[in-house]
Amino acid sequence: MTKARMLTISGKEASGRVSSRILEERIQEAVRGGACNLEIQAFGQHGIGGRLFHPQGKPIHVRIAGSSGQRVGSMGSFTTSIEVLGPASDDIGWLNAGAQITVHGHATNGACNAMAQGKVFIAGSIGPGA
Repeated sequence: MTKARMLTISGKEASGRVSSRILEERIQEAVRGGACNLEIQAFGQHGIGGRLFHPQGKPIHVRIAGSSGQRVGSMGSFTTSIEVLGPASDDIGWLNAGAQITVHGHATNGACNAMAQGKVFIAGSIGPGA
């Protein structure tokens, strides 16, 4: 089995940090274009990994390097897996509708808040003092 090529999308450019809305648009555009293996170099942007649907129904894997902002995987779908390579901010998996989210670090309060389905794995501590 051949591993899919990883597409890297940076949350920073020469002029500075990319807004959460613009980064989301770039991620959505990449998935609509057929990408299903993404690395996001995050700089505190919110909602990374949520609402992703591949046009051919293929599974999507999102790896987040850097500082993920609030609500990683919000409204995530069953076909999406998200891997956070460090700690996660507030509301990881908020309104998750099926995504599998793995955090390789600590998470703050509000994890899985209003989560309907899916799974969230936290390697470190969770909550105040995490």
